[in-house]
Amino acid sequence: MTGSEIKALRLKIGLSQKALARQLGVNYHTISAWEHGKCAPRPLQARMLADMAAGRLTEYGWIWDGRPITDGP
Repeated sequence: MTGSEIKALRLKIGLSQKALARQLGVNYHTISAWEHGKCAPRPLQARMLADMAAGRLTEYGWIWDGRPITDGP
């Protein structure tokens, strides 16, 4: 997944860089670096991003691994 694809996915889901970072277990500076093409996600985070991209939208929001993706803690 390219940096522009990561950013497009993040915006589609409606998360800030900080919120996406929390979901993926990384620092928000890492999300920025991915989006600017300075580095790429590690395999685990790449898989999580792919799962999010393949996710489905319900009335409760995006679902990943059976759990809703929210902007909360």
